[in-house]
Amino acid sequence: MVINHKIPLSVILRGDHIYVRGGFFKKMQRQGIIVAGVDFSRREQWLVIRPRQKKYNEDFELCLVTLSEFLYPQLKLRRVLYEQGDVLLHHWRLPGTSYVELCVHSDVIVNNARILYAASQSLFTNRERLNELIGSKYENFSYICSTTDSRNWTIPFELSYLNHQSSSNIMSLAPRESSLPPQETIQNIMRDDNNDITD
Repeated sequence: MVINHKIPLSVILRGDHIYVRGGFFKKMQRQGIIVAGVDFSRREQWLVIRPRQKKYNEDFELCLVTLSEFLYPQLKLRRVLYEQGDVLLHHWRLPGTSYVELCVHSDVIVNNARILYAASQSLFTNRERLNELIGSKYENFSYICSTTDSRNWTIPFELSYLNHQSSSNIMSLAPRESSLPPQETIQNIMRDDNNDITD
């Protein structure tokens, strides 16, 4: 029986639904999906897609950050648990950190996150669709990624804004060099890798 959700860097996996707690009441401060990584011992080598509020308005967005940025300032990494229906303490956990539902395969989770991240880069056409699927504050982003398959979504997303890029630059997150900040590597990470989900 797992009581403590804390995990060391050595057990991080692609597709993990992770979160950190903070504040006076130790509430869930942020959550996201691990989408790529190279070296588990270096936080800069792992990439996380997570929702956050924009700085100058009340809108929310999906952003790509390193694990170091996700954990700032030195918060403890935790993993959300699924398939916890038979665990008594599941019902006493912090809301949003333990679920009865089954978790889909990690490749499906990462693919879901990539699609939603790409859709969020074109909010003019996708805002209402994103709000319908993952909530107005994107609060259900990680849960939807972890429990559904994008091939079964009934909400179509317009991704034509990516058409100006080469076909090899669409819908994939590949590991990046730790010396480059995320904003300089968006073009680098949006390329096909060997983990694409195919019908």
